[in-house]
Amino acid sequence: MENIRARPSIKQAHSVANGHTRATNGIVRNGAVPKAISGKSDASLPERIFNWSPRTFITLAVFAVIRLLVPSWLVLFTLACLCEVSALTLDFKHWLSTRSKTSAVANGDCGDVRLGKFTWEEVRQHNTAQSLWLAVHGKVYDLTEFVDSHPGGRDFLMFTAGRDVSHAFDVYHSFTDKPRQVIRKYLIGDLVTNQFPPYKPDSGFYRECRERVREYFQRTGFNPKSPWPGLWRMVVVYCVMAASFCVCHMWGDAIPWNVRVISAVLFGCAAGVTLVHWYHDASHGSFGHSPSWWLLATRCTDIVLGSSILSWNHQHVLGHHLHTNIIGVDPDIDQSMRRISFKQFWKTVYRKQHLFMPILYLFLAVKSRIEDGGIMTFVFRRNGPVDINPPTTQDFLRNVAAKSFWIFYQLVIPYTVLNIPVADLLVIAFIMDLALGGWLTYNSQVSHVQEVDFYAEKDLIDGKYIPEEWAVSQVRTCVDYCHGSTLDTFLSGALNYQTVHHLFPGVSQYHYPQIAPIIKEACAKYKVPYTHKPDYYTALRDHILYLKKMGEEGRYVSID
Repeated sequence: MENIRARPSIKQAHSVANGHTRATNGIVRNGAVPKAISGKSDASLPERIFNWSPRTFITLAVFAVIRLLVPSWLVLFTLACLCEVSALTLDFKHWLSTRSKTSAVANGDCGDVRLGKFTWEEVRQHNTAQSLWLAVHGKVYDLTEFVDSHPGGRDFLMFTAGRDVSHAFDVYHSFTDKPRQVIRKYLIGDLVTNQFPPYKPDSGFYRECRERVREYFQRTGFNPKSPWPGLWRMVVVYCVMAASFCVCHMWGDAIPWNVRVISAVLFGCAAGVTLVHWYHDASHGSFGHSPSWWLLATRCTDIVLGSSILSWNHQHVLGHHLHTNIIGVDPDIDQSMRRISFKQFWKTVYRKQHLFMPILYLFLAVKSRIEDGGIMTFVFRRNGPVDINPPTTQDFLRNVAAKSFWIFYQLVIPYTVLNIPVADLLVIAFIMDLALGGWLTYNSQVSHVQEVDFYAEKDLIDGKYIPEEWAVSQVRTCVDYCHGSTLDTFLSGALNYQTVHHLFPGVSQYHYPQIAPIIKEACAKYKVPYTHKPDYYTALRDHILYLKKMGEEGRYVSID
């Protein structure tokens, strides 16, 4: 009997590939996914909420029971603990069920498998653990049997499922060819259309960068993912956060308001440091080799800050890093309130964007709380142009736990135990979030919204390819600053080495200062411009001036 993997109709794939390419390009431009593909329906918001999942009602029921059994001020804390323990229990139960499975080892032979041709829409439908497909460099793989054997854990495969992850596959397996051999046994066909425009193939630049950096680690013997440099730094930063929080709340009226405001700002900035250090590294799998390290870093941060790693992974790891500075595709360069390229429409409001955007940057944390609080992530399942794969029960439980604990320690404890007035609590929490939002945006936006490359559909070669190789585009869309400064590197989480980070996100940020000269040499050899500003002030000034330039009235350049 022939070994034929189950798949959608090949005839249907050819039909879509030959007859609907222009429609797919429209989808690329608008950054949208058809509702039938993304798993969303035309139901109204109330219908989406109440038809979404039994988990919603189970959570409400548990909340009601807790309310009857424990004091009011402990309800959220108890709910957070129950959700976190439940998520860990489900993880452990799943681990037990898969423990006896043998690791998937490829023999380099695809066997007697009839290969098909698939559109990105067809691949997109296979985005769960029960049916998990990935596309890598034009080939489609069915990794359903491999998901529990993946050395990088289930989570990476789960949020990348049903997508073209060609460049993610390359950068997260930079120093070994074994993964390329392993996935060969899961090959089921070719990808004939693309959701987002692909890049030109690598001509040798990124291959040489990988070889040079691999030689560096072999020569020095350093661990490219060691968690220890980040761990001790975070212990210090969390102590600063705890001290700042105590000054804001513990002594109440005994502390002058100006001191409390300064402490709130310090708390927000320290929180930003945790996000750009171990949280950022863990999201890229560069904080230790084990998923256990990544879970430790992300849970400690999500619980303390009320953030969401699920939302972050889809926005940043999938959207931004794979499609850097592509207008309408990269979620990190939101264009809804500003003009960042001549390839966008010009509006009168943009004239003053260099004045109002630096203020709006402060509201990033507030905006993120609204978006990842549940509605956008779990109901609409979107983060900008990136659609979110079906969340697991553990995702839901951890989101509830993080939000509940954050509200508990930020508002409930100070109000019920320390008798801090509600108005004071809200003001302090708001200041903390402003400082946190400012820290993140002022560190990230200077690295991409400058006189660098932006891409739109009109730039595509033959309407198909971005006119750059992926690695070359990463260098051309990034701005570094203040190399050699230990302080700037710490405060920014090594985002001052943005180019290195985009080429090697799977490497710990604490190696970036040593890797940067290696990348510069490769850039010089291949004549790829490497942008570096002498200090942070220059980078920030140029960012503001660039916003002003883009805000000036100019002729509209069509992206059609």
